[in-house]
Amino acid sequence: MTTSLKMTKPVERRAIVTPFGIRFWDPALDSQVHDGLTVTAIPLEGGGKARLGLRTASGIYAFHGLPGFHDLEYPVDAANLNSSPPYMRRFIVRVVDNWNRFLSIAFSVNLPFPSIYPTNSSNKLPGFYLFSAPTRPNIPTLAIVRARLIEKPSSTTVVKPAANAVLEIQESNNRMWYGIADENGSVTVLFPYPTFTGASSIRLSPPAEKWHQHWGITIRIRYAPARLDMFPGSPIPELRSILNQPQAVLWPNSTAFAENLSTTLTFGEELILRTDMQSVLWIQPS
Repeated sequence: MTTSLKMTKPVERRAIVTPFGIRFWDPALDSQVHDGLTVTAIPLEGGGKARLGLRTASGIYAFHGLPGFHDLEYPVDAANLNSSPPYMRRFIVRVVDNWNRFLSIAFSVNLPFPSIYPTNSSNKLPGFYLFSAPTRPNIPTLAIVRARLIEKPSSTTVVKPAANAVLEIQESNNRMWYGIADENGSVTVLFPYPTFTGASSIRLSPPAEKWHQHWGITIRIRYAPARLDMFPGSPIPELRSILNQPQAVLWPNSTAFAENLSTTLTFGEELILRTDMQSVLWIQPS
């Protein structure tokens, strides 16, 4: 008995390289943001249209067809994929949350990037951190601090929201949390509660006076609108310039200013920062 063997032609294989992939992270929940985002990239110096990042099954936003990287994406010699790229190009990345959980941001990055941004051999960040928006729903298991920041008014000025001011929260163990004010000066920071102490760490039931926990925290504000950098055609400042603003002064009451504010966080209660009994907190560039 003879057996006939049918010869098949090998399927052609071609390597495709992604010059930019980015993972986003929610610091409040310490988890990856898998969906709900619109992420675009456009060359900083022009010469190409904006490209939309496509979400992969693992929640990475990957970019293809970026101007200037065709030969890198479709290499002729797959054996040289690990070689250095011929050149780098700077892109503006814009992120918008369609579900209103996080603030829109804009930042620049040099591409191609050799791994999932922003992680590399010297930087072990789990992903690119996003900042909670004032429209983000409360999460009962998280602490929440809110404020509406405005520049201290005078008799000759109208109310000016402190857009893009940075709210810093420092716990007693020096752990830090951050929020950024929107165009109305509203800022919200969600973060895990500090460590519970005493019996309250094992008993979370009424009566309330037996399990409510209190923690001391320190509040600082960074604000210097004259130092913000804008990208061409972008309605929001560059993220690095926002985070690099110098410390401002804040007004716990209308008669005295301070560089920081020491206050108390209570389990199960929103902390709202104010000047006196007003609905806003006054601040001023230092």
